[in-house]
Amino acid sequence: PPASLDIVEHSYGKPRIEMSEDLFEEIRRAKRENYEKIYSKGGIEGDSEAELREAFEKLYDRCLQDLNKGDEFSYIFKHHVSRIEQQLSYYDRTYAWQDDKDQAVVDYIASMTDDYFVDLYHEMFPKGKHDVKYIGYFDED
Repeated sequence: PPASLDIVEHSYGKPRIEMSEDLFEEIRRAKRENYEKIYSKGGIEGDSEAELREAFEKLYDRCLQDLNKGDEFSYIFKHHVSRIEQQLSYYDRTYAWQDDKDQAVVDYIASMTDDYFVDLYHEMFPKGKHDVKYIGYFDED
């Protein structure tokens, strides 16, 4: 059965969440495989690592500047701050991004897909070093 059904069937009527031993072993296998194939790899090496680090730093600095200026037309406001504020408003809560602007930028960057990151970099720094060609988030229809 699907994992969600397995968990429901093994947790129903209990004060905790449980799963079958088979599902637990499958999750352990998948986690082990992820660590072997993804997490424990050396990552990007050489020149690519330096370029990627530079792209992260430039995006981080620019987003932090936009927050400090209160530029509500910037992408961190349009795609991050305003969306979180809207979602929290349903619960009568607010997003206190002003309290820790560094963390707000980190949260924004952490929420990005790889494609969004590259596209945002191209949008903010059209003459930057990183030149990946594809139709992206900011291209006109």
